[in-house]
Amino acid sequence: MRKQCFSVLQNKRGAVLTFTLVMAFLFAVAAYADIMMALSQAEQARFFKERPAARYASESGVVWAMQRLWQDPTWSSAAGNVDFTMPDGTPVDVIIPPCVNNPCEDRAIQAKVAY
Repeated sequence: MRKQCFSVLQNKRGAVLTFTLVMAFLFAVAAYADIMMALSQAEQARFFKERPAARYASESGVVWAMQRLWQDPTWSSAAGNVDFTMPDGTPVDVIIPPCVNNPCEDRAIQAKVAY
């Protein structure tokens, strides 16, 4: 009786090992998915935190360009983009097209901020 019971347990050892390996693999996949989701949410939180600051920086670049245009209506960034830097060090690219008509009228001012 004892030998027969031992032989039944001996036949099931491979099944237990296989089950354990499969469960360990599934837990590893679940842990990896959780880590990737946490990293993605952290990146998304950083994006939403920095987005308002970038918007305000680009709006201030437009205001700066408007003030320059009030002083000199023919001024433009025809030679290239005009770099405007915020006091906190954020660079703002201001794009002002050249004056086509005389006197200069309605030009689209663009400001871009990379964040």
